[in-house]
Amino acid sequence: MNQHSVHTMWCDDIRQELGNKPSFMGVYTGGIVLAALPAVLPRLGLWTTVTATPDEPIQQLSARVVRDDGTILLEMRDCAAPEAGEQRSTGNATRHALMFGAIMAPVEVPLGCRHFQVVVSADGKELPGPKLWVEVDPGLLEQMMMQGAA
Repeated sequence: MNQHSVHTMWCDDIRQELGNKPSFMGVYTGGIVLAALPAVLPRLGLWTTVTATPDEPIQQLSARVVRDDGTILLEMRDCAAPEAGEQRSTGNATRHALMFGAIMAPVEVPLGCRHFQVVVSADGKELPGPKLWVEVDPGLLEQMMMQGAA
């Protein structure tokens, strides 16, 4: 039974802090709102966690970031998971997690774009992650201009 899962957090930026801690700026909660399409995002970050059960750990991982038109924006191929001896475990772990982050810059958002998605292949099994939905709000530009004038 496949017990793998994928979760992606989308954001404007990821910064590495002291103590090997990532900090996430401008986290999107399900979608991004733009004033118009087409658009170009100066940067788009993602932090993906792939989990598996201890009895079915991930051995090989590939991932790609795709737009809904099928365009591949980023691809990582054949990333080997840490050897069992290198994996940290408390002994009573119920999940194993592999995490990776990326910043893409610039990112084109063409007319008609509806979403972005991370798709992971773990040991040959394709696992689609949650989508970052694209919404257009023409009133957003006016709001931004009003805030800039204040």
